[in-house]
Amino acid sequence: MNHRKKPDSEEVLLFSISGETHRGYYWVYQNSIDGVVLFDYREGRGRERPANMLENFSGYLQTDGYQVYDHFDDRKEIRQIHCMAHARRKFTEAVDNNKESPNTHWPKYNGFMLSKENARMKD
Repeated sequence: MNHRKKPDSEEVLLFSISGETHRGYYWVYQNSIDGVVLFDYREGRGRERPANMLENFSGYLQTDGYQVYDHFDDRKEIRQIHCMAHARRKFTEAVDNNKESPNTHWPKYNGFMLSKENARMKD
């Protein structure tokens, strides 16, 4: 049975009772099929936490392209799919480097990517 999970991380600033602060990250794991969301607080953004959390996972893994997820490409039981919002942001950020608006290229690129994902889903 395939499952789909979407992990992500968000930096937070925490305050202790003594008034001290420290930075950490909430790793957020979402199982959209079962409607479950898990918030996992950690001090860092290294690959160890998602590797441990997803050790027994198989199915579709949607990520934001952050490099800590790259090692999941080596696991045959996992198919990585990436977030199109993050891909579109790169096109938008490119506007300063390109005379032609990246938004004119986005519909063509988006259609290409969707066709590739659909083909992979049929495999």
